[in-house]
Formats: sequence, C-alpha cells, structure tokens
Amino acid sequence: MATNENQKTDKPEGPGFLSRVFLPVSTVFGTRYIKDCASIATRAVGQIFKPAISDRTETFEEAMVRLDLTEAQLEKQKKSFFRQSLFFFLGSVGLILFSFYRLYILQLVPGALGLFLSGVVLAYAFRAHFWYFQIKHRKLGCTFAEWWSGSVKKEETD
Repeated sequence: MATNENQKTDKPEGPGFLSRVFLPVSTVFGTRYIKDCASIATRAVGQIFKPAISDRTETFEEAMVRLDLTEAQLEKQKKSFFRQSLFFFLGSVGLILFSFYRLYILQLVPGALGLFLSGVVLAYAFRAHFWYFQIKHRKLGCTFAEWWSGSVKKEETD
C-alpha cells in the first residue's frame, strides 16, 4: 500500500496536539502578557537614561527676562536651593548611619530600605545643589563635569 506524503491524516500527531487543545501553554502561563510587560519596562528604562533635549536655547539673562525675575528673587532662590541641598545631604547622612546600625543588629530589610531611601534623598540633594550651581554661575545647561569640578567653562564666541 503506497502512501502519499502530501496527504494529511485526521489522526493527531504526538503530544503537541494535546497541549494545543487541552493545555494552551501561552494562555496558561501568560507569555504574551510577560512579553508586553518586558517591552514596556525596557522602554521605560531606556527613557530614564536618555537625556532630555530642550526645545529652547537661551542664555541665563534671556531666561531671567522671560520669567520676569529680579536679582533679589534670584538671590533668594539661590539661598533656598543651597539650604535644601544641605538639608537633604544631612538627612541622607543620618539615614545612612541609621541604616548601617540596622544592618549591624541584623535587621536586614529595614537596613536595605534605609540605604535605598538615602540614595533617593541624595538625588534630591544633588538636584538642589545643581540648580544652586547654575544660578551661582549664571549659566543654563551646565554639565555634571562642570558641577563636579566646581567651575564653568567659558563659551567661545566667534
């Protein structure tokens, strides 16, 4: 009896048929949902590390005119940012010390949470001090390297 290889049989073949009919793996384990969540998380992380591009290029003085700021207001805001940065920095130091104490007495979860929280508070301290630095040097768009060195590079005009 000769069989035609192109002819399909009605008889199901192997365990694949059973898994497709009785146990749809992709539906049971939610692989589509997992793929969607992974792609959303990947895009979110990518956006965090991609620097924002400003649609406006202006000097510090032009921004002062646009926002209608006086020298007194600017000085007051500069002092406020400096106080905020000190407050956040000292708070983070306190949190770090308390977290290490918690870790020392083997309370690992509160210790780890405290270290994480101190990192967030340090980020706030950096942000406030960076804004203070920009006002102090009267330059918008300072880089991290300029902030770290404490001096601003003069822009060359042709």
